[in-house]
Amino acid sequence: MTNAARSWGGAWMERMHGTSRPDVLEVFGGHAEVSVQAWKHGLLALQPVDLEYGADLTRSAEREELINSIRVRRPRLVIIEFPCTVWSNLTRLNYQGSAGRQKLEGLRREQRPFLRLTADIAQLQREAGDDFLVENPQNSEARKEKVIRELEEASWTWAAVGHMCRYGLRSPKDRKLLK
Repeated sequence: MTNAARSWGGAWMERMHGTSRPDVLEVFGGHAEVSVQAWKHGLLALQPVDLEYGADLTRSAEREELINSIRVRRPRLVIIEFPCTVWSNLTRLNYQGSAGRQKLEGLRREQRPFLRLTADIAQLQREAGDDFLVENPQNSEARKEKVIRELEEASWTWAAVGHMCRYGLRSPKDRKLLK
């Protein structure tokens, strides 16, 4: 069956799913649990976009390539899980004093292109009539950044809170529940 499916290419996808459009694209997904679960439930998940899979989104050319790929492949849902480490409200505890605040600001400056990418993907999905989901902790200081604030305040977006430990989210390292 695998060889037959390979030779049919898009025709197999069309026959099995009624469309060749992918259902899900996961960006910054780490170990890509969303993509795995989508596949297990019969959805078409694209290759996750993350450093773990070779995509270095710190490079502007790779971010541009991702945007172009979304335009061409037209996933129904893009889930964006931009890194939250430097945006945690607890991070300030590790960067105290003037030098610490400057260091933290430098780290956040490096991460701001990810916030812009998030907003760009959201807008692209909106224009295509498709969906996006941004996953980040409720108390993330990224929500205070202008680009994310404007995205949250747009009339075409909605915010919701979901406690991931309730759904069994565990650390891949030690399997402890994540909060």
